[in-house]
Amino acid sequence: MEQVLREMENFVAQKLGAGYTVTRKVQTKNNGVVLQGFMITKADAPTISPVLYVNEYAMAVYLGRTTAKEAANAVVDAYRKADTDHVSVSKGGILNNRLSILNRVVYHVVNAEMNSGMLSTVPHKNFLDLAAVYRIKVSVSGDGYASAGVSSEMCKALGITEKELDDAAKHNTAVNGFIQKPMGEILEEITGILMPSFPGPHWQVFTSKNRMYGATALLYPEVFKGFADSMCDDLFILPSSIHELIAVPAAEMSPEELRHMVGEVNAAEVAADEILSENVYCYDRITGEIRIA
Repeated sequence: MEQVLREMENFVAQKLGAGYTVTRKVQTKNNGVVLQGFMITKADAPTISPVLYVNEYAMAVYLGRTTAKEAANAVVDAYRKADTDHVSVSKGGILNNRLSILNRVVYHVVNAEMNSGMLSTVPHKNFLDLAAVYRIKVSVSGDGYASAGVSSEMCKALGITEKELDDAAKHNTAVNGFIQKPMGEILEEITGILMPSFPGPHWQVFTSKNRMYGATALLYPEVFKGFADSMCDDLFILPSSIHELIAVPAAEMSPEELRHMVGEVNAAEVAADEILSENVYCYDRITGEIRIA
C-alpha cells in the first residue's frame, strides 16, 4: 500500500504541475480511524488547504480495479471541485483570531469511550456516553463544510474561556438549525422509490439543515418536543450515525429491540468513523430530558 500511495502522490504532483505542493498526511479521525490523505497547497495562495483523504482510491489501485495514474486524476478532480466550491480562508485569519473562532465554533458529538485519547487533549463537555467537541467552520460549500478542531492550546493563547467557547458553540449550532423528516421520505430521496410508511409511519429523522453532524440535536432536547407531543408519548432515539438520529414513539418498540437494530446497522452499514453509539436514548416528554434508555 505504501508503494501505491507514493505512486499516486507523484502522479498528483505531475498533473498539477509547478506552483503546487503535495504533502502526505496521516490523520486520526473520529473513533480512532486512521486515514491517509494528500494536502495540496498553492504556492501563491496563503489559504487553509483541505486534506483530501485517499484511502478508497489507494485500495482500488491495490486491488487492481484501477491504476495509480487514474486514481491520481480522480484526486486532482476532487481537489479542483473543492477548490472551486469552498470559500478560501486565510491561514492568518480565523484560527488566530479570537472573535472569528467564537463566531464560527460549533458542536460535533462523538462517542466518548471510542475517542478518549483525543478528548484528553481538547476542550469538550460530556453528555451521557457521548462528548461534545468544538469545531471551527473554516470553509463552506453547497454540500457541507470543512472544519478545524479547537485545541486547549488555542484557547489559552487567545484567552478564550471554557464558558465563552461553550456559549458560542451552543448559540452557533442552534442558529444553524435542525430539520425533521419522515424516514420514508428520506429513503425515497436516496432510492427514488416511494415508501411513505417504511419502516413505520411514525419514524422520524432528525438532522442538521445541511445533514452534516446532525446528531448534535441530542444536545437540544427541545428539538424533539413537537414530535413527542404530537404522539402523546416519550420517544426512543436511535443514533443512526454522527450525522442523523431516528426517533420513534416509545410505545412502538422496546429499547432492547432498538438496541439490537442499532448494533446491526452500525456493524453492516455505518462507516467506522461515523458510528456514534451502540445505545438508544429516551426523550422524556414530561421532563423534557434525554437519557440512555
